[in-house]
Amino acid sequence: MVIEGDHGSCYFYPETEEAVKAWQCLIKVQTDLKCNPLMGREIYPLLTEAGFKNVKVDPPGSLCGLK
Repeated sequence: MVIEGDHGSCYFYPETEEAVKAWQCLIKVQTDLKCNPLMGREIYPLLTEAGFKNVKVDPPGSLCGLK
């Protein structure tokens, strides 16, 4: 099992300008540190290209506000 978030898929309700700017700062800082804040969207192709079989990608409920 691999759990990797994708900071580009964050949504707020209610959305505020401050919340969006704060999240954009997180993405920028991680990028500036040579990290990949959008890694979550790359997991499936990386795993399948590496030869893993039966790869299934689902957002964990705890990461998307579900219980």
